[in-house]
Amino acid sequence: MFTPLMLAAAIVATSIAAAMIALLLLSSLPPGRRKPALVAASGPLEQAVFLFDDRELVDATGTARALLGAIPGQGSEWAKLASYLSQRLRGFETEMGTLADRGEVELRDETGDLRIRAEWLGQLARLTAQLGGGSGRHRQRDGRLGTGREGDGDGLVGRVLGPQHQC
Repeated sequence: MFTPLMLAAAIVATSIAAAMIALLLLSSLPPGRRKPALVAASGPLEQAVFLFDDRELVDATGTARALLGAIPGQGSEWAKLASYLSQRLRGFETEMGTLADRGEVELRDETGDLRIRAEWLGQLARLTAQLGGGSGRHRQRDGRLGTGREGDGDGLVGRVLGPQHQC
């Protein structure tokens, strides 16, 4: 009476019906009962990484490229970045001059919010710009880092450059 094809069709139909009922029940649950997919990070949340061969940019993360694009001025990527960071970090040029000998250099701005870590990797220098644990750091409602001030910039670029330099 029942052929194997009919039995297979019945199994497929009941499986689809069960999946649809499960999805309908899950969509009717209140949002507060669901657990978040990601746990908040405890360390710094954004960083920009630059890789330089002498003064030539070899590679950079997307955040690093956005940061470079937002820095005003002329010249190479290194010239723009070095000029900008020299204004915000005491001894930046001097410390970068000793990088090959020391192997690693770390600098912080006066607030402690911006940290630059430079590492010598043979012929290459890796610079990592990172928002640290300085005062006023918290996550905004949309997940970006900010100070809570009106007009705060987007993420790391906005925090490093400030709203007046936003593209």
